[in-house]
Formats: sequence, C-alpha cells, structure tokens
Amino acid sequence: MAKRPPSSRRVTAGSGAGDQASPGTGAAKRARPSRGPKSSTPEPSEADIRLRAYHLYLDRGGSHGLQMDDWLRAEKELKTTK
Repeated sequence: MAKRPPSSRRVTAGSGAGDQASPGTGAAKRARPSRGPKSSTPEPSEADIRLRAYHLYLDRGGSHGLQMDDWLRAEKELKTTK
C-alpha cells in the first residue's frame, strides 16, 4: 500500500469543497469581546452626585452648613442603586 502525498490544502471539520468563509465568522468572530453583563457597576458621575445632593439640600429646606453631608449621602445612595 502506497502512502498518500501530503495535501497542500488543509481541511477542517465542517468545511467542504465549496465552503467559503462569510463575513463575521471564524477567527474574527471569536476575537470579539464578550458583551455580557459587566462584573462591576460604574461609578456615578460627579454631575449625578451634585444633582442628588442639591435635591437633598432642597428636601431639608435649603438650610446651609450641611453641604458635605448632602454630598456624602448622595454619593452613597447613588452607589447602592447603580
């Protein structure tokens, strides 16, 4: 029995003689990053915190002197809800 000469064409599983790669398949598709749920929640923006702190300021009657408390409370609220 004679040995076959090595083939210059590589055949992979599932490919036939007339198969051609279509766009978006193969290695390019596998290289794309996953678009599943993110593992960490994004931080609230400074504008979001500022707006929430302002609403807290209004809710307590607009009295001065507690702006740091309003900011910290707003930051904590937004981090737990996002």
